[in-house]
Amino acid sequence: MILKTEILKFDPKNPKAVGIRKAAQVLKDGGLVAFPTETVYGLGADLLNTSALSRLYDIKKRPKDKPFTVAIADLRQLAALDCEVSPYTFRFMSRFWPGPLTIILWTKKEEKLGIRMPDDNIALSLLKELSIPVALPSANISGNPAPTTAEQVLKDLGGKIEMILDGGRTRIGIESTVLDLTISPYHVLREGAIKGEEFKKVPKKSVLFVCTGNSCRSMMAEGLFKHLLKERGRNDVEVISAGIIGLNGSPPTGETIQVMDEAGVNVRGFKTKGINTDFINRADLILGMQEVHKREILALVPQAEKRVHLLREFTKDEVTNDGFASEVPDPISKPSEVYKRVFEIIKRNLEKLVDMI
Repeated sequence: MILKTEILKFDPKNPKAVGIRKAAQVLKDGGLVAFPTETVYGLGADLLNTSALSRLYDIKKRPKDKPFTVAIADLRQLAALDCEVSPYTFRFMSRFWPGPLTIILWTKKEEKLGIRMPDDNIALSLLKELSIPVALPSANISGNPAPTTAEQVLKDLGGKIEMILDGGRTRIGIESTVLDLTISPYHVLREGAIKGEEFKKVPKKSVLFVCTGNSCRSMMAEGLFKHLLKERGRNDVEVISAGIIGLNGSPPTGETIQVMDEAGVNVRGFKTKGINTDFINRADLILGMQEVHKREILALVPQAEKRVHLLREFTKDEVTNDGFASEVPDPISKPSEVYKRVFEIIKRNLEKLVDMI
């Protein structure tokens, strides 16, 4: 059956909502819509609609044992895809998405799935408008060049699909890089807009220190741990700190600066950060100073339970006669002598931790 393919023109910088809603409805009704990404034009279909997927395979002349890439607009949509996302995987996502990277992940059904978050206003607007996952291969018949304009899509698929969103020529013009993270070390299946060398910049491990305000204890830990790693010539560990009360942009306390200066560690440029789900999701190891910090972290991301510990418990601190049990006490508003005692507790435990990870 020959269809009348409708073409909607869009300003790529400011796509009109009325056109986006119209395209979204076509997809929800089981139709096929071609639209631009930053790389090439993609051909979208409702991933959960078997009829739409069957048409997509037939139109592209693609083997049905070859799954389609799925496009998302927000990391929260990963939950609907039932994917296994490790902190290491999350660090790739946060560094390269939105952008021209397709990541291959395991689903909980032990199936491989390619996922991508395009860096294009039209694509993201459409994906945000939808409440369904979208299969998004390139908008061409398999074996033909991937299209970079709506005219090229129309030449290949005109009369076969319901709609084309014309946003002009795509910005990059070559296909996304495909990275397989189901194996270790990772494997670049297709090098496209992102070169493989870029992936070496993603840290292999990430440690998050958490206290209350991030102006003293966790900031001390971040600064000192970075210093200890540098002394050992290590650049494979990302170190972050944050506070549970959500202060952002404040400097360290004067006492923190003083005690760190005496230790030869400069934290004068540090600014406080409030804890958030991104920090938690990207960290392989999350170390709180007190039990209240563990509780607040797990209230935000309950799935992080196996990665959250108290610093002194994790390192099995053998000094138990300092009066603080397994916690690192809060020195805020206390004399500098207390800051020095707290610093010594943190230092003793970080010197063990640096050889544990």
